Amino acid sequence: MPEVLQARSEQLLQIAQALDRYAWSADPVLWAQDHGFQADARQAEFLRCREPSIILNWCRQSGKTTSAAIKAAHAARYPDAFFAHFPPAYKAKPFQALIISATQRQAGILQKQVLSQLQKLETGVWRPTRTPRGKVSGVADGDIGTSEAKLVRQSVLSLELGNGSEVVSVPASPDTVRGYSPNLIIMDEASRIRRDTWDAINPMGAAKPMQLILLSTPAGRRGFFYEEWFREEFWWKSEQDASMCPRITEEWLERQKVLLSSENMFRQEYFLEFVEVAGSLFSAGQIEDMFAGFEEEKGTPWEAEMVVEGEAYGTCVLCGGYHGMKDCRAFRDSEEGFRGFEETFRGSEGV
Repeated sequence: MPEVLQARSEQLLQIAQALDRYAWSADPVLWAQDHGFQADARQAEFLRCREPSIILNWCRQSGKTTSAAIKAAHAARYPDAFFAHFPPAYKAKPFQALIISATQRQAGILQKQVLSQLQKLETGVWRPTRTPRGKVSGVADGDIGTSEAKLVRQSVLSLELGNGSEVVSVPASPDTVRGYSPNLIIMDEASRIRRDTWDAINPMGAAKPMQLILLSTPAGRRGFFYEEWFREEFWWKSEQDASMCPRITEEWLERQKVLLSSENMFRQEYFLEFVEVAGSLFSAGQIEDMFAGFEEEKGTPWEAEMVVEGEAYGTCVLCGGYHGMKDCRAFRDSEEGFRGFEETFRGSEGV
């Protein structure tokens, strides 16, 4: 009789584990919760979102990077669930996530968070249960020891699971992002990533469905993140300022008002205002006024952005030529470039 009860107990445990795996694959919020992360309302909404283009404008310390790591880890662990809303032709292909960060250090931090979420599968989830006599026991999750959940390759900026899924993190650059064919792209701190990287990743979704996620806190009235946030079409948007985040207290905000360098910085970091960047030689409005007549006369678009710390963001006009500042090797990222740009302001007709 004890042997029969033991066999039945093992069967029930296997059923429970199978139900867990199914529930986890269908719901990343439950998966994260059972592995130690309690999502707030906006994090849960984001983790469950299936829209192809997602943009998060969340304040500092609101959990956007952790949420993105969980989303990437869950999709890598359960690619069938990720591909469920794609056309059937793409369900059998190995999953690949490409995480793009402003710097290599940030790329390593986010990759480490993805790895941390996946490693929790190896240690398991202790779940309290009651034996027939009322004693509290515990069972571990059904992912333990499964070949799909195991890491088969790991480095500082990439990992691969036994199911073939791959997660790669790279610093933002047109060169570093080329050559990949991801199903999921996450751009972390997108407001601080240059436009040439944005231009390089957009064609990746031309031949197959892909989910694209931009997450950031504002960084002035410039760049593609600023422009896309105010675009009415294409995007599923989520906004979370400090007053909406349950982990940020009023006492902390009062302290930050005193410690941060300006009121503008405080409003930008915690209340998501796209304010003028400190140190800009010209504001966005001033540049628009300067080039108001030039666009009609020359037929060349001028993107009204800023000159910050010697770098012109947007499309430039140099000596009658027409090209983007991002493509001007002689002027980009140099003091000489700033002086040349300033001279162009003084010498151009109609300016």
